[in-house]
Amino acid sequence: MAVHLPPVKLDAVCVLISGIVSLLTVFNFRRDLRTEKLSLIAIDPQGSDVIRWAVWVIAVSGASSLVLPLLRRRRKAISFNKYVGVLAALLCVNFIVGLVLTIYKIPARSGLADGMRLTLKETRVSLARFGVGFYLSDAWDYLQIEMKCCGVDGYSDYMRDTWDRRRPVPSSCCVRTAGPLPLIENEAQCQTDATLRHIDSVFLYTRGCRRSLTAWLSRRVTVIMVLLFLVVCLQATAVLYLSWRGYMKHSTARENDYTRVRRGD
Repeated sequence: MAVHLPPVKLDAVCVLISGIVSLLTVFNFRRDLRTEKLSLIAIDPQGSDVIRWAVWVIAVSGASSLVLPLLRRRRKAISFNKYVGVLAALLCVNFIVGLVLTIYKIPARSGLADGMRLTLKETRVSLARFGVGFYLSDAWDYLQIEMKCCGVDGYSDYMRDTWDRRRPVPSSCCVRTAGPLPLIENEAQCQTDATLRHIDSVFLYTRGCRRSLTAWLSRRVTVIMVLLFLVVCLQATAVLYLSWRGYMKHSTARENDYTRVRRGD
């Protein structure tokens, strides 16, 4: 008796959804401007480069997942065995990326702090010598404003040397209460509090950016890992489903051959 396979292409649905989830993961990560600023400030080669590499791999995997079902509709473009093999390869790649992110998440904190201290020192030296901090200064200003923090471990990082005789800390370390720039009187009080080293100032961001940036990075990596786990589950479902279909087709063919042989006898 012939076995009738379900008409629903479960594998195509799972693969397409996994591709969409992968591309949404990449888009959600890349659209955050803090990602670009992080790559400038934390220059540890084992830091932001790991995330950038993982995001690119996920993007390629997602695009491949969208193309594969379309190629499969034309059976001359890709055979069944190659289709299953490519899906299994994508599954392994995504699993490895998730494993790398899991391992990287632990040592990321120390590497991030070292990179931040180095770029902050370069920013202070550039400001002291040339009066401008170039792209590093812009990146630090953006992060300090967005994350409401100052320096690596606190505003005292700017006071270790004379980077600006007029201000002990940059204006991006001052609390903003009216638009993108602090009020003149607020910034004046902010600089005064920094000079007097007030630890409970309401005009100055006293918290360092290392904790804020580390927490943000940890959350982003966690989101990527969760979505990547969903992608792996969908692709594993597609591979198992295709393997089952292949087994059922093989069993049906053998049963039909056996039936024809018996009828011939």
